[in-house]
Amino acid sequence: MILALLLALPLLPLQSAEIGVLSSSVTPKEMAVPPMAGDSFQHFEGPAVASATERILLSSAGKAVLVRFWSALPQGQLSVFSDTADDPVAVFDLAKIAAGQSDVPKAFGWSGDRGLELRRPVAAEDLRLVLSGNAGAWSADLRKTDQAAGSEEDLQFISNLLMKNKFVLHPRRRTVQQGRYRPNERQSMWLNGEGTVHSVQVILKEPRPASDADFAKIFRGLRFKVFVERSKTPIVDVPFGDVFGLAPGIQLHDGYFTRVPQEDNQWQSFFFYLPMPFEEQIMFHILNECRKRVFIETRLIFDEEPPAPWRLHGAWQQIALQPGGNPVLALDAKGPARLVAWSFSGRGLSAFSLSGGCLGPDGPLSLLRRTDLGLSGYRFYLADAPFVGAEENLRIELPFHAGEEGGAVSTLAWWYAPADALWKSKPLPGPDVRELAP
Repeated sequence: MILALLLALPLLPLQSAEIGVLSSSVTPKEMAVPPMAGDSFQHFEGPAVASATERILLSSAGKAVLVRFWSALPQGQLSVFSDTADDPVAVFDLAKIAAGQSDVPKAFGWSGDRGLELRRPVAAEDLRLVLSGNAGAWSADLRKTDQAAGSEEDLQFISNLLMKNKFVLHPRRRTVQQGRYRPNERQSMWLNGEGTVHSVQVILKEPRPASDADFAKIFRGLRFKVFVERSKTPIVDVPFGDVFGLAPGIQLHDGYFTRVPQEDNQWQSFFFYLPMPFEEQIMFHILNECRKRVFIETRLIFDEEPPAPWRLHGAWQQIALQPGGNPVLALDAKGPARLVAWSFSGRGLSAFSLSGGCLGPDGPLSLLRRTDLGLSGYRFYLADAPFVGAEENLRIELPFHAGEEGGAVSTLAWWYAPADALWKSKPLPGPDVRELAP
């Protein structure tokens, strides 16, 4: 599965390596609650070693995917080997990646005060991770999986769709609609024919409210719905702010698939870049369930192109939390399916943890924020996303821990599924309930 995904991604030139000192003191830590049910995760970490000798950082028997590597001092060369081949599967120059001088896409490798975070997935059987040079303290996460792969064509389609950034490089056509909408009025836009919507931009032509709580009421009071192929059942029906990674508690930011720039004129612009293929028709509704009129301008950038076999789906829910541990099932979709992202916003949370380092430090693919409104975070997936076949379910379970008084959490999941997939989103609760949610 993962190897098919990696065909769409650039690799650095392969080089041979002789292995020197074996670092045998590093043992994996099994994760207690893997967010992708059916998989297991292993976490490895080690101290800095002041040596330029090549050494094995870790080895893992069976099929595995390196999904994350962190280095406090990004120097030297990192090689991924498979015991079934003499040459490395992939080679990474850590210093070049940190300096932005490699072929690794920026979203897969970013650096800062905390070191280098590498999320370039590499699959191998009987995987060995070898370091030449000193990378300082380090940690790595492996996903152990025997999941059946989808067809190579399907996997390459999704990987290419997410990685090509066509919405920026080649905008073909656009359509715009604007107006002031009273409570319970809606803005509707649709495209007939076949194609892909590459970008949705929504501009709220209203002064930003004085408090985050008032801003959150607008985020949760507006409702974003998407219909395809003239169906009466939406494939997306979620609160407006959550679409753009702005659940209450998350401040304005730019991510890999969302962008929220600061506007000089006090208007707020929201960009959403997850591609939405359609074969016959796609329709967008923004329903105003706020208590005030809102001026909305929406722009769609799209291509008229042959239909793609996948459709984007979104599922939102909010759940009350009991004191103590609360494993929350954020998604349970029948396969085949391909995960794209999940996000959450919660109040009353005393702790939050994800196994396998799947959240990681702040960057274009992940974010964790604690504010007066609560705790919020999101995680986007590119080629490291799990794919499930027709006989499986894509299940995403997130572990939350609430304090003595309990709490509440809302979650949002994005995934691709075939055009004929049967999925019905849960009805959203009323706007008053959504506004009070975390």
